[in-house]
Amino acid sequence: MASSVQAAPSVSWCDLIRAPAKHDGVIVRTTAIFLTDRENEFLYSPECQDGEGTVWVEFDPSYSSSDAAIRRQFVELIRPRRETPAGTALVTVVGRFEGSGGPYGHLDGYPFRFSIMRLERAEGNVASIDNSK
Repeated sequence: MASSVQAAPSVSWCDLIRAPAKHDGVIVRTTAIFLTDRENEFLYSPECQDGEGTVWVEFDPSYSSSDAAIRRQFVELIRPRRETPAGTALVTVVGRFEGSGGPYGHLDGYPFRFSIMRLERAEGNVASIDNSK
C-alpha cells in the first residue's frame, strides 16, 4: 500500500469531482477543505461547488499522517474546542476516490466517497486553495 500512496498522481479537487467516472477507484493526491461537525465529515472546495462538490470522507484502515506535527495540527483545526466538535482545515491527502456506488455518508447525502490513506498537509488558511486548473 505504501508504494501506491507514494506513486499517487496529483489531481485537482475540481477535476476529481467533475470527472468522477475517470477517477473512480483510483488512489489520488488532492487538496481540498476538510469539514467536520457532529454528523458529517466531508471534503469540498468553494471554487468548484457544482451542486455535488461535497464528498463524504472516511479514514482507510491504513491511514497515517506524514508526521506527528501534521496530525496534531489537523486535530487542533478540526476540533478547536472539546465542547464544539466542528472545524475546518485545508488538507492535502492521498486516498481512494469512489465516484460511483453511492450515496454515502450521513443520511445518504453524498454522491461520492474519499477514503483517506495519508494526510500530508493541514493548515488553517482554507482560503488558499487553488482549483482553477
